[in-house]
Amino acid sequence: MMKVHPTDPNTPVAIANTSKKSFSRWRIGLMFIATELVLVFIMFFVVPKACQPYVRRHITTIPKLQIDSLTASNFTLSSRPNQIFVNWNVKINLETKNSHGYLSFSNMTASIFYNVLQAGLTDVIPFDVAALNSTTHFDVNFSGSSVLITDSIINDINGRIAAEGTLTIDVKFEAFIKKSYKGRWTDDFLLKMDCQDIKLYFGYSEKSRAQMLNPPHKCKYVGDDEVHAMPYLAHM
Repeated sequence: MMKVHPTDPNTPVAIANTSKKSFSRWRIGLMFIATELVLVFIMFFVVPKACQPYVRRHITTIPKLQIDSLTASNFTLSSRPNQIFVNWNVKINLETKNSHGYLSFSNMTASIFYNVLQAGLTDVIPFDVAALNSTTHFDVNFSGSSVLITDSIINDINGRIAAEGTLTIDVKFEAFIKKSYKGRWTDDFLLKMDCQDIKLYFGYSEKSRAQMLNPPHKCKYVGDDEVHAMPYLAHM
């Protein structure tokens, strides 16, 4: 009877061993390809994102602001001391477009300028705005006086009102905004709006009352601060 040696390549045992080695090489090849694909994914997708300081997922859209109306009453140019005294009423329309969370407005101020002269300044009561294209209307009522001014400024204002019946002013609005999403503060930025070249019409005989011409008046965002996302957003 012929003996079968395992080392004989024609024996079933040798053939089985050869098949196992081929399968092992095939499996190692697949594992090598899979590893290469994982490394490529990490290099092109994971590493660039990990290198970012934060993930800006819920950045707040800059609100839009317009002045619906502005009136001045008891407009007085004082010579002792040289100042402007006015009672201001400003009706503001604020539009936000945020699909998630709500916005908190704080540290708000509204100021009125004639050229570079500040004719009035007041704080605005803080408020919150819900998401989903919210529009908020609010009034700013305050009495204000300017800093000390020169006789030439008084004469200039009197001359413009007498000759044209109008006076051009600017309104500036500032507010610190924070956004809350899922119980966390996610974004914050300083909103600065500039409402330039608003014409006040003095159409009354006593020249102490005026109202804005051609309402509404859209304001321009002039903030130099970008929207800041909180660092922990990278882990959300």
